[in-house]
Formats: sequence, structure tokens, C-alpha cells
Amino acid sequence: MDLPVRGERPGSSRDVLRELGDPRTIAATALQEPGFAPGLAPGAFAGAAKAPACRSPVWLVVLLPVLALGLGYHWVLFGFALKVAGAVVLFRSRYWTSSRKWTGFAPTALAPSLMNVAWFLFSYPNDPPQSAYWTAIVATAVVTLAGAGWLWRVRSGTDAPAA
Repeated sequence: MDLPVRGERPGSSRDVLRELGDPRTIAATALQEPGFAPGLAPGAFAGAAKAPACRSPVWLVVLLPVLALGLGYHWVLFGFALKVAGAVVLFRSRYWTSSRKWTGFAPTALAPSLMNVAWFLFSYPNDPPQSAYWTAIVATAVVTLAGAGWLWRVRSGTDAPAA
């Protein structure tokens, strides 16, 4: 429906819009004006400093599963809480790619937790010998420490996101 445009320029709406030009060109021109930059949030200016991302240090990601390993045998819920905290800090971290985060999560939190569950479900009620108990603890420690060591080795050394 063509409505007459009221104002300084008589004519149809389509004629006025056609004379203005392509909307993409208008938007690109507006973004090139001082104070604006592509990729900024609405209302943000190019001169404004970006707020730094709040992330935990890389050593915390490695320390939490190791603490969970040691303290988790004395206080099971505390050890579980440390594993969850370690996983949250790992996945929020900017020091690893997504695939490396999942690869590090498997040996530092997932595998030890599954090993502990398997121990309590299958071995604990049968009163296993002391050697089986210590073998399970050493195996869990080796997996956790190997995962933490791998995470430490493949971390990116900068504050920039891992590529």
C-alpha cells in the first residue's frame, strides 16, 4: 500500500526509500563514523575500554582435581565438591580449546569418579584384600595426576583465548 509521505518530499514511501539507497550501505556508513566499531554491543563506543574477562588462574584448574584426589578419600563430599569446582573452572577457562577441555576433564574428574563409583558398587561390599584397595587408590591417583599434568603441559601461555 502506497501512502503519501507527509513532509518536505511528497511521493510514495517506496520512492523515498529507493532514493535513500541500500540499507546495508547506510548501515556500513554509519558504523564508520567516529565512536562506533563493528562487534560492539549497542550503546558501547569504540573508545571505551573492554571489561577484562574474569577467569581463574591456570594453576587452580590443575590443583583442584589433585586436592580432590587427596582429600576425597577422607571426606567424600568435599572431594566431590572439589571435582565439580575443578570442572567448572576448567570449562570456563580460556587457556584450552574446547576439545582439550573435554580431553582434560576425562582423566581429572570423570574417570576417577567412575573408578570410585565402581569400587563402592562392586568391590566394597565383598570386603576385598588390602592390596586391591591400594591398587585402586594408586590407579585413581595415576589417572588424575596424568590428566592434571597433561592439562598443565598443553595450556596456552597467554591470556588470549586458546586457538
